[in-house]
Amino acid sequence: MRTRADVLAELNEQRQIKPNSYSSNMIKVHKIRELELELGKIEAEANFTKVQNKEHAQQKKLEFVVDGFKITVERC
Repeated sequence: MRTRADVLAELNEQRQIKPNSYSSNMIKVHKIRELELELGKIEAEANFTKVQNKEHAQQKKLEFVVDGFKITVERC
């Protein structure tokens, strides 16, 4: 599996390519969408792993990050 840095590098390269025709633009857009989906899966997996690690360490407190926001749920 590729790392987040690899996907971001390829995404940046794709965004810098200037299309020569309509069809090459459509291919570029499709490739960018695939990379964005792959990046989303990688980040979701990383966040899920963090949540699982926190659950084992602290049974009463659950923390996770969604779109840059840290969410904490505590059980009384």
